[in-house]
Parts: sequence; C-alpha cells; structure tokens
Amino acid sequence: MHVAFCTQYPISAVFGDEVTLLPGEHPFPWVRLLAKELIRGGHVDALDILTTSAHYPHDEVVERPGNPITYRVFSWRDDLELPLLTLRGHEIGWARGLWRMVRCLRQLRPDVVHAHGTDDIHALAAVFSGRPHVISIQGLMTNIARVHPTPR
Repeated sequence: MHVAFCTQYPISAVFGDEVTLLPGEHPFPWVRLLAKELIRGGHVDALDILTTSAHYPHDEVVERPGNPITYRVFSWRDDLELPLLTLRGHEIGWARGLWRMVRCLRQLRPDVVHAHGTDDIHALAAVFSGRPHVISIQGLMTNIARVHPTPR
C-alpha cells in the first residue's frame, strides 16, 4: 500500500536524524512514530510525507537508500508575497503551496492520503487531490480559543 501524509513536519527531521526545531516548528512525534510503525508492521510499502516550510529556500525531495519514506518539502519562501488563502476570514495557507501539493499528490497517486490538522493547507490538499483521504482534525481548539477565550 502507498500512503501519503500531508502534515507539518520538522525540517531538521527530514534532512537528518536529530530533531532541531526552527522557530514556530512543532516536533510532531506522533507522525514520526506512526510512519515507523506502519512500515515496521508491513502495512505500508511506500510512504510519502508532504510538508511545507517558510524556512527552506526551495522545494525538495529527500530519499534515503533503504528507507521507504520519501520526504517532499514545499517551500513557502517564494510565496511570501502572495496573498493568503482565507476561508471565512481565517488564514489557511499560501495559494501556490497548496496547488503544488495537490499536483504532487495527483502525480503520486497514493492509495490513501492522511492529512493531519485543519489549520493549514494539508487537509485541503488531500481533499482537492481527488485521492481517497482521511483527515485527522487537530488545531481547531487553538483557533476557537483566539476567537472565544476561556475565562480564567
């Protein structure tokens, strides 16, 4: 089975084994653990992890010999001058990054796309790809708390 994860992912984990977080990055240990367990358990033959980063200067594909995980980084650096996509007044990402990710998913044709979170372009890319998809909803409480803070 070929699976694609669309998620935020620490760039240092893509280019090395040790996670050194850049400003604003989350370690997303559950993504790394889920990927390893799916492969170790024999459930997945190939896994693509698609992520976005404003810290990396250009799009990059990283493959390691003997590793069935392929990392695909979509840079936002060139997109910083583009208008943000908005949905009902909420910023959800950069337009060009979204469509590049959608095109990539359509070319890869994974059996299933698993998008993590709805506060970025990853879930939209999964839906617009036309591939079977699962979306793990995360991050909504952060956005809700910004609009409706809990009294302390």
